[in-house]
Amino acid sequence: MYSAVEVEARVRCAAPMSDSTGRHAWPGHFPNGCPPVAASDAEGLVIRLVENDPPAPSDFESHYKRSPDKDWGQNLCKACGLSVYGDRNDAERIMAKVPALRNRLLAIGALKPELGKVLSTPTPRTRSHRTWWLPQGGEPSKSFKILAAGGRL
Repeated sequence: MYSAVEVEARVRCAAPMSDSTGRHAWPGHFPNGCPPVAASDAEGLVIRLVENDPPAPSDFESHYKRSPDKDWGQNLCKACGLSVYGDRNDAERIMAKVPALRNRLLAIGALKPELGKVLSTPTPRTRSHRTWWLPQGGEPSKSFKILAAGGRL
């Protein structure tokens, strides 16, 4: 059974939604109010855990895109975003704690406003965690490179 938010996201027209500034067109599967109004323009250096060297478009698929039939409930908006970190130690800490992430690579990239919106979404283990929402047609893989072992942010 799907939540009302998921049903709305699934039946919505495939046309992308625009944000209030008209700067971004969001994918049609984003629920209303996603990204949240508290999210700010994407900017600054971030780390993303990736599988490919060099980073590929598949490294920038949201949990929702990978599992669209899952009942995301209240986490649907967050599932439409991507996890990134502002601190290398946080990224390494989560890799060590989560078995599914242990073989990932650290990729660094410079976000800019045309790459969407971000919101600080810290966890007890990763204070620098952010959720990043990509606009329709956003292609960030070319903006990221693998961070060498011992490299600095």
